[in-house]
Amino acid sequence: NGLDCRDPVMPMSNIGNILRTNWGDGGSSSSTSVNQSAMGAMTIVAATAVPFIQTPASDTEDGKTEVATREETDVVMINTKSKILEIIQFIMDVRLDLRITNLLVIYKREFGALERSSATSDFSPTSTEPETLSKRDLENILREFDEIFYGEKDLHMDLDGDSGRQLLRVLLLVAMISNPSLASQSLNLVIRHFSQRKEIVHGFKQVQLLVSEKDIKNYKIIKYNLEVLKLLVEEAELWVHRNPQGGEVVGKKRKASVVGPQAEEMASVAAASGYINKDSKSKVKKTKTRPVRLLSDPNLDEPTAKETTAKYDQVRNILQALSDLCINGDDHEQRLLKNMGTHTIVLDLLQVPYNKAGDYRMNEIMQLAHQFLRKFCHKNPDNQDILHRHAEILMHSGDNVTEAETMTEIFRGNAALCSKVSEAEIQHFMHCIEKSRNVKYLKFLQTIVQGNDGSFKRRQEMVMNELANAGDDVLLFYNDNAFPTLVQLMELEAGDSTGDLAYHVNLVKLLSYCTEGKNVNTEMKCHSLLPLDDIVRVVTHKECIPEVKNVYVNFLYHCYIDAEVDNRETFTKEHMWDLFKNFITDIATVCKMKAESDNDELFQYVTEQIPIVILDYFTSRLSLSLIKLPAHQEIFISLLEGLFKLTKSPCVQDRDVDKIEKCIKLLHSTAKQEAIIIPPDLDQAFAEASVNMHARSKGKQWMLSVRQKRNKTSISLTVPHMDSSRNKTIIDGATSIVRYLSEEWKGLVQAEQSVLVNIFYCPQALFPSTLVSHNLVKEGFIKLIIRHIGTETFTHEEDLCVSLLRYFRGMLEAPPAFTEPGINLRQKLLQTFFGRHLTELDDSTPAKSHPSSVVQRLRRVSRLKSTMHFSSLEIKETQLSDPEKLAVSLGTMELMLEDVQNRLNSCGLMELVIHLVMNNPPHEVFLQSIKLAVAILNGGNTAVQKTIWKKLNKPSSERFCHEIHSRFQEAQTEMKNSPTGLIIEHYGDKTNLVVTSGCLEGAG
Repeated sequence: NGLDCRDPVMPMSNIGNILRTNWGDGGSSSSTSVNQSAMGAMTIVAATAVPFIQTPASDTEDGKTEVATREETDVVMINTKSKILEIIQFIMDVRLDLRITNLLVIYKREFGALERSSATSDFSPTSTEPETLSKRDLENILREFDEIFYGEKDLHMDLDGDSGRQLLRVLLLVAMISNPSLASQSLNLVIRHFSQRKEIVHGFKQVQLLVSEKDIKNYKIIKYNLEVLKLLVEEAELWVHRNPQGGEVVGKKRKASVVGPQAEEMASVAAASGYINKDSKSKVKKTKTRPVRLLSDPNLDEPTAKETTAKYDQVRNILQALSDLCINGDDHEQRLLKNMGTHTIVLDLLQVPYNKAGDYRMNEIMQLAHQFLRKFCHKNPDNQDILHRHAEILMHSGDNVTEAETMTEIFRGNAALCSKVSEAEIQHFMHCIEKSRNVKYLKFLQTIVQGNDGSFKRRQEMVMNELANAGDDVLLFYNDNAFPTLVQLMELEAGDSTGDLAYHVNLVKLLSYCTEGKNVNTEMKCHSLLPLDDIVRVVTHKECIPEVKNVYVNFLYHCYIDAEVDNRETFTKEHMWDLFKNFITDIATVCKMKAESDNDELFQYVTEQIPIVILDYFTSRLSLSLIKLPAHQEIFISLLEGLFKLTKSPCVQDRDVDKIEKCIKLLHSTAKQEAIIIPPDLDQAFAEASVNMHARSKGKQWMLSVRQKRNKTSISLTVPHMDSSRNKTIIDGATSIVRYLSEEWKGLVQAEQSVLVNIFYCPQALFPSTLVSHNLVKEGFIKLIIRHIGTETFTHEEDLCVSLLRYFRGMLEAPPAFTEPGINLRQKLLQTFFGRHLTELDDSTPAKSHPSSVVQRLRRVSRLKSTMHFSSLEIKETQLSDPEKLAVSLGTMELMLEDVQNRLNSCGLMELVIHLVMNNPPHEVFLQSIKLAVAILNGGNTAVQKTIWKKLNKPSSERFCHEIHSRFQEAQTEMKNSPTGLIIEHYGDKTNLVVTSGCLEGAG
């Protein structure tokens, strides 16, 4: 059975009872006793912590002892709180796993019913497709899951038995503690608590169903191998040879690996044997240490040597077995390996210290580890992104060449990841080239500069700047007197992929990639590195091999022909006509070939590179005005004649003929325009070829239309009950659920997260007014959170920093237009956290009897002009005396935008924005900071303007202006290089933004 999950819906156990404790809200006697639990301890600890309050120390001995004791106590308290927060994090992981499990149970039940209904009906072999979930089935699954989530069958997953209010109070108090690390942990948990639906959708995307015997077998093999490998890695210091007396030791101290559900790598696996729920923390097995001895140690006895050798072999065999599962980049197996946390253990293995010079077997293991990681991420963007987070480990694991191969595979074909490449990563491999020239390093640089996304020109310039600053050891060119050396290398190293010739070829190829797409900055630098006359000199030499010709002509095309810089010498000097003569010779050689395999590189050069150069050269805007065509009539006619003969060659395929015929047509029309006399037989051949070209074009169009019709009307003979089709249907059904959840829950996710804006702005409403905590959070919560964001700890957590900035901006902007389910959920959450009596809903009839009236009022509230999420909520301080009945006003006491701006400004929000900008933050943090500044200045708030003016009058504000200026320059360059058509032009002191017609068409 492919989905052998348990049928009964599983309860949340007694986690709510475990975490229930007293907060003075009244109720039954069971809620008035403080249980000895994680939440109870957290409550006590948090309630006794007064944030950012320091007692002055005394100079006496007793005072010093008191300070030391207090500091020691503070360390214990901080560690205790941190552990408790980790427990809460683990409970949330369990909650997420349980919800995904229940969703799988519902899916299995629905799929089983679908199968049974299909089995009772007559099977028709002409069925167009195997059975699959209909929209009605998906609606039933979502409806049943909603009941489990917050309906009549609610599993009570609020963690505290108080609808999450108690948990939220505790986390808010901990967020105010002076320790930024604890505050970061706590705020992450708060945000996660209000992103429950979002994390379910994200988590269910990570679910992998093991529906075939092969899947189950692979799972068992991987599980066993990982258990063994993890143990061997943890005990590595007992069997890995390290030379204490000398030799290079690579690796560094490791942290214990984490296997199982993680923040962004949550592994939820449903196997035929049942749903696998792994621990979120791996248990590190403690072993007794013993002296480590080398195999060369004369005191090493024979049994220990055999045991150590066996462990090396065991690790090697496991890595080879894991690599074999990723053959041909199978996405299914790669995903299984990712979900089981294989890469985390292999990364831990790469950090094991060992003697690089003497331990050849460990070097082999490291090679196999990198080989697995390359196969693990091959053509898999998700796995590539995961490994890129550990780039620091991968770039310092011993062998630089192997590191370059792995990093190349991580970036290969992933434009989004290439846009994130850092200067440090580029500089690392440039330093490697300076130490030892190797083609693998150039392959990495070639990989990251390719692509036509919005930031590829920035990457081109980063690489080009490093090359321009490099020495002769890196820039291996053969100009002037060194040219005979290149000729000699072409004779001796043709076909060698590791020598100086291969390095030179790949260096020229890298320059081609750096100038591709018209980049004026890189083109100018490349002109000095490889002039036009040197290119022609190399290509036209009689000993030049096709491999060298191909890369040189490709560089010529990108840097001199299809270039942003006007290279007039390309069209005025004789260089290109000398090159055309060589083209004619190479074309004649290919025409004599009987098969493409006779000389693959020459054939590719003639049929692909030469036509591109000819087309762009004669269609350039400078060609007709600068080219002296009559003076080179003989070469021109010979080139046209050679291309005609090439189309008749038996080894030229149809795909190549199309490009060559375009060249023929262009040259023929150019000859007519320039009054060049074409021989009669050649003119007649062109007329016949034109007819053939037209007929072939019509034939291709007809065949394409027929193929498309056939694909639409074809009948599938797939048998639904065959194992392969059934397995595919199960997996497709799970994918459909993910897609359906993403669409249907958009409004709910938005409403869920919007409530957190209200909580951050008015946290005191969660606390009874009789408690000290009420005034504590009212006066200091926003101030302390703003202060935390400016600390170094938060700047390293980019996602958290961005989220908090967005929530602050949400306080200053108009509320979004919620869907009807979103409005209902928002109303439910507001009632849960802020009280059940919304003063605007003052109808005598209960809201349940008039749902449409409630929806209309809430929609009206969501469109209030007070331009903030919390405009629908105002807690009246005079009515907070009764903790059970908090009065909430919806719209009757509107908050003015200026008042909210002034409050946030007085808490230091504007100063925080300036501080973040001055410290060169990541792009997303900078972007959110600027958006927040715009929002808090919206409407021309004079108080905020005075704060900015006072802050910028200080000498240190120069960094702020410099950062803004540099960001403007980056944006200007980005827009100029953007393929959307935005061009910035300078005329004296004026700057104009020109929008091309292509950009307008795209926008339209």
